[in-house]
Amino acid sequence: EAGRYDPSELVKCEAPQYSDQVVAGIEDLATGLHHADAALGRLIEYFEDVEEPVVIVFFGDHKSVPGDSIENFFEQSGLYDGLNEEQQQEMMYTTPFVAWSNTQKGHKNLGTIPSSSLLPRVLTEYGLAMPKWFEIINQMSLDGALKNTEEPTEKEERANEAYLLLEYDYLYGKRYQKEIFN
Repeated sequence: EAGRYDPSELVKCEAPQYSDQVVAGIEDLATGLHHADAALGRLIEYFEDVEEPVVIVFFGDHKSVPGDSIENFFEQSGLYDGLNEEQQQEMMYTTPFVAWSNTQKGHKNLGTIPSSSLLPRVLTEYGLAMPKWFEIINQMSLDGALKNTEEPTEKEERANEAYLLLEYDYLYGKRYQKEIFN
């Protein structure tokens, strides 16, 4: 939604191939990203010299789309051209993330990770302790058992069913396996 920022602070862009609404949305999005980047920088700067270990994970659960609608932006950009609905959904919900720690330096690309596996993978990368549930999720993810595909293998189906049953039991059931969540 365009118009969230004072015009004097907008990150300006020129994109004649897009409608005025989409350009206004791009400027709003770029301005929001600029503010988020600055805030993350201040947060990291604050924790750089803290003595106890700190891990910061920064991500979103979906892409932000500039303009008045998802359809307008993707139609005008051509990003959806030739993609089926599953591929369009994957494009929309695959987002980057940043993990930072005051104990380890360097960069590493962990590839595409399901959001349910993000924290277990980050904790593993930093060598930090985690509940048994996170260990299970991490192993399932590394084994490829949590892939969201149109035609899962029998192993993937069984793993997903087990995952959903454990999650349901913990959230809504009698918590038969509650010790793995601690």
